[in-house]
Amino acid sequence: MADYREEFQRLLESTFIPSVGDMAKIDKEMNSFLGNVFQHTPERLFRFRNCKHYNIDSVRKGTIYVCNANHFSDKYDSRVFVDKNRIINSVTNGFKCAISDLINHVKCKNPAVKPESASMICHWLECGLSEQEIVDKIINDDYSDFIKEQAEGMKKREVRFRNNENTTKLACFTESVQSKFMWDFYAEGYTGFALEYNLKELIFKSSKNSNSFLHVFPVIYTDKLPDVTDDDSYAYMKEKCLKEDWMKRWAPFYQSIPLNAMFLFKPYLYKDKAEYSHEREWRMIYSDDNKEDFSLIPDMNCLKAIYYGPDISSENKSKLHEIAKARGIAEYNVAFDLNSRNYNLKLEREIIVD
Repeated sequence: MADYREEFQRLLESTFIPSVGDMAKIDKEMNSFLGNVFQHTPERLFRFRNCKHYNIDSVRKGTIYVCNANHFSDKYDSRVFVDKNRIINSVTNGFKCAISDLINHVKCKNPAVKPESASMICHWLECGLSEQEIVDKIINDDYSDFIKEQAEGMKKREVRFRNNENTTKLACFTESVQSKFMWDFYAEGYTGFALEYNLKELIFKSSKNSNSFLHVFPVIYTDKLPDVTDDDSYAYMKEKCLKEDWMKRWAPFYQSIPLNAMFLFKPYLYKDKAEYSHEREWRMIYSDDNKEDFSLIPDMNCLKAIYYGPDISSENKSKLHEIAKARGIAEYNVAFDLNSRNYNLKLEREIIVD
């Protein structure tokens, strides 16, 4: 899977799927992207759980817990980077081009130019100011505070993908059920259990529900936060143009800029390489219209096995065994291999005679 993570990163970062345009073409390109990921998705992925009541109850009811990114303890999870200086330069250059065009229209006596704008520019031209000096004066006098305000507003959006009202929810899985770190950290010190899923089955069955999106992706481990400056700044300005009456004249320009739909995936698929690469994570991204900060979605019988931690209590194991028996789910014991010098956990198929 290491090779595919590298391939997936190249694919994600090189793919541009416009957010607006020919929907048939957009759907075809998105299906091609998702199909590539589906082809490389392991048929066995694992999720580690502690034995709290709601986790056991979720197995009983046949559901998968998905939650808003704000539930994750790592404050950098699903955070992005927005380059404030690049935004200031971009917005400033945009204003410079617009003002230069206005000056040219005034010089050509274009009747569409408002009289107050024309008289102001004519006054400065008569005073001997160059075109560049006029541009700089208008920006500094009228728009400098606005430009800084927009840049600061966009910078604050670095954590918007962790917003409690975000309709995108996540669930985390890993490639190995024998990871000692995962048992210790996510299954409460070996006292919990692990669940084996065939998520390819879930993706296939869920694809028939047009009211929601569900797919599974490999997490990319990097040294840098994903940079979404360009796409997110356009998204921000689109929103501002819809909310601010005085900005509505710019709405057609920003509405005409197609955003890359891929940038909505990026916040959830990049994690700190030094801290997390050993987790070999695959992440489910689920989205519907529900603004609650978590959901319980049906597992659609893609749960294939339960693995009991070495130190799980007999009471919790008994509860899970009854569920596994009722649902026809395979059971395995996970134990330390006392007959080997290797740091390996061994798996044994559980056979219980009731």
